[in-house]
Amino acid sequence: MRLRSASSIRMALILWLGLWGVDSLQAGTILFNQAPQYPGLYNAAVSQNQASGAQYQTYDDFSLAGGGTVSQLTWQGFYWNRLNHNANPPAPNTTSFQVGFFQNNLGLPGTLVAGPIVLTSVKSTIVGNSTFNGDPVQIRNYSANLQSSFSASPGTTYWLSIVSFASGAPPEWLWTSGQGGDNYSAQTQYGVSLTQIPRDRAFALYAANLGEAPPPLIPEPGSIVLSGLGLVSWLALKALRRAG
Repeated sequence: MRLRSASSIRMALILWLGLWGVDSLQAGTILFNQAPQYPGLYNAAVSQNQASGAQYQTYDDFSLAGGGTVSQLTWQGFYWNRLNHNANPPAPNTTSFQVGFFQNNLGLPGTLVAGPIVLTSVKSTIVGNSTFNGDPVQIRNYSANLQSSFSASPGTTYWLSIVSFASGAPPEWLWTSGQGGDNYSAQTQYGVSLTQIPRDRAFALYAANLGEAPPPLIPEPGSIVLSGLGLVSWLALKALRRAG
């Protein structure tokens, strides 16, 4: 009877991990995660190529204690037309997403060490509706593979930039805020300045390249724990009752 109960509990754990997309066989190895602040209070920062007419590029820093090879990425953002409020929420105008990895220079992005790297197998899912500066917007979760992997040294701070490449603007693509880091990111105003801005950005880094099946954006760790413990406890109790 003990073996039956233990087996049921073990199956509950496997089910819980599978529900959150963290099974190592399906979602790769997560290296770094800053969960989205949406649907709570969030901010967002423009990150689009200068040639489109956009004015800003956005970055966020990260460090991997044990190092690792980044092959996959998830992130969150939305499109916004700042000039024509009646055109919101606008249709996406991204022709490609590209990323760059930069050295840290006194708390700001420094020299480019890898990139620009084109993101492939990009998947976009609308996860909710929101309001930004009084305008309706559609929040999107993204996942993609890096066309070429990036090897991060242990304990080294890097800056990641995710940029939407488009033929024109507006609309512009904005990167939403996340949590779990140092509570600041950075932004370049093209040809003007590079400064820190409030809050982290929402993104997660993965070690495995999974072809056409990138993992979902990882939810806030606290909600994973609470949901998982509730599910496991309920199934475990059910198994013990059956065993008795």
